[in-house]
Amino acid sequence: MHRLRIFYRKESIARFISERNFQRVIERILRRMELPLKFTEGFSPHPKISFGHPLPVGVTGINERFDIFLVKEIDTLSFLDRSREFLPEGIIFFSARWIDIASPSITSSETFAKYIIETSGDIDIEHFKKMGRISEFTGKKLIILVKIKSFSHKELMGLLLERKIESITREIL
Repeated sequence: MHRLRIFYRKESIARFISERNFQRVIERILRRMELPLKFTEGFSPHPKISFGHPLPVGVTGINERFDIFLVKEIDTLSFLDRSREFLPEGIIFFSARWIDIASPSITSSETFAKYIIETSGDIDIEHFKKMGRISEFTGKKLIILVKIKSFSHKELMGLLLERKIESITREIL
């Protein structure tokens, strides 16, 4: 068995695809590409795919990742090229690399993220200091570094719904 880590961007219209639907889309694309996927055992086998921390609906992801398990190795460059004809608008696989099968799970290796927040300008900076470490603030642009496992998107999404935030972009570090 082999483990391939795929790095992707989820932007523009694709940022409105829910995590569950995104996972279904990826599974279907990998099947259509006729990859030598490793399947789970049991009554209802499905491809072994391990996704990272979920990206909330409406948030752009520029360095997201997931692992697929394969029964034999494939050429990663041709995989990335071929994926372009199957992926929906706004989802781009930009890199892939082989990971040792005994490596820690993808969720345990993802520990920090950078959130780039475009604000309407009338936001209280103190509100964001509770969320994480502010690394940059320039009036309408705010960059926060957070520990993923302890971070809740609830407050950010509330501000987005109130239209105090114009856009949110996450980059896994």
